[in-house]
Amino acid sequence: PSTPRLPPAPRDAAAELLGCLAVDLFQAMRATPLAGAGSEPPTLSRPPSNDQLKFLGSQVGKTKVFLRQQAYQCLERLRHGRLRDASSSIANAIRCSLCFRRFHKLKAACAVIIRAVRVFLAVVEAARRRRRRSAATRLQALRRGIVGRRAAQARRRLRAVQRVQSWIRMLPAWRKYRGIIFAVVALQCRLRRNRARRQVLERKRA
Repeated sequence: PSTPRLPPAPRDAAAELLGCLAVDLFQAMRATPLAGAGSEPPTLSRPPSNDQLKFLGSQVGKTKVFLRQQAYQCLERLRHGRLRDASSSIANAIRCSLCFRRFHKLKAACAVIIRAVRVFLAVVEAARRRRRRSAATRLQALRRGIVGRRAAQARRRLRAVQRVQSWIRMLPAWRKYRGIIFAVVALQCRLRRNRARRQVLERKRA
C-alpha cells in the first residue's frame, strides 16, 4: 500500500526542521575527530525519520540524498542566512578593527595636537611673564627714580633753607661785628690823627 502523502509544510516549519538537522550534523562533525579518506562519515545523534524526510520533501538512498525544490530552497536559504550572518560578523569585525585603528590614530593625533598647543601656550605664557617682569622692573625703576629725585630735591631745598637760615642768623652778628670794626678803625684813625698832630706841633715848637 502506498504511503499517505503529507500536506506541504509551511516554509517556517521546514526551515526550523532543517535548521535542527543542520545543527545536529554540525555538532556531530565537531565531535568526530578528523580521519582519513576511508573513515566513516559522522552520524547524527537523532537521525531524521522517514516521515520527517517526506515532510521536508526529500528521499534518502544508499549513497545519495534526493531533495525536492522546496527542501533545496530551504537549505539554500539556511546556507545563505548563515553565510550572510558570517559575512556580517566578519564585516563588523573588520569595521571594528578599522574604527579601532582610526580611533587610535585620532587619539595619537589629538595627543600630538594637545602637546603642541600646550607647548605654544607655555611659550606664550613665558613670553607674557617676561614682558610683565620687564614692565614691573621698568615701573619699579621709574618709581625709584621719582622717589630719588624727590629726595634729592628735598635735600637741596633743605640745604637752601639751612643756608638762608644761617645767613639770617649771621646777619645781626655780622652787622654788630662790622660796627665794632668800624668803631675800632675810627678809634685807630683818631689816635693816629692825634699822634700826628702832636708830632706836628712839637716840630713847629722846635
